[in-house]
Amino acid sequence: MIIKRLIISIWLGIFGTLFLVTPIFAAPLLANYYLGEFNKSEADLKLLEKNDLLILTPAQILTNPQIIARFKKNNPKLQIFAYVPIQSYNEQYWPAHDPVFKQLQINPDWWMKDAAGNAIYYVAGLKMLNLESGWADYLTNFVVNKIVTLPQVDGVFFDMVDDDISWVNGGKIDIDKDGQVDSADKINRVWKE
Repeated sequence: MIIKRLIISIWLGIFGTLFLVTPIFAAPLLANYYLGEFNKSEADLKLLEKNDLLILTPAQILTNPQIIARFKKNNPKLQIFAYVPIQSYNEQYWPAHDPVFKQLQINPDWWMKDAAGNAIYYVAGLKMLNLESGWADYLTNFVVNKIVTLPQVDGVFFDMVDDDISWVNGGKIDIDKDGQVDSADKINRVWKE
């Protein structure tokens, strides 16, 4: 009987919360993770502005102020979050084409490396950063000074933070920069610290 009551209490708690929230918003909340170029057709813009949360790149926000202003005007409840990947650097696009991320000044010591000192790639073109280095502090300051200050930004969507990374590069990672391949346990433990 106690187990039955516990299940009913949890069930009521979950659905009670949902029922309390639902009347406030009158419809399910919608989010869109839109990182490509804006298709500036009226139909597409109307679809985007109907969202409750729109995740865009800082470059989209910076270079399309009239579109962002239109979204906010037509949907005052819309929240715009800037997309920021934490553990990788897009070396194929950012340095030459991205007006925000090309301002990053990466210290060579921040790259994740193998035992031979070679930089490691998450996938082709996405160079990994070692969160154990000074990168995390630098990125935090960069986001505060260059991204949060963009007009119409309501928040930041941090992406690409894996819980463990010992699988990257076939596990051949020198997480502590001592010239040795570290064990999976050590890589994952240091990564989480």
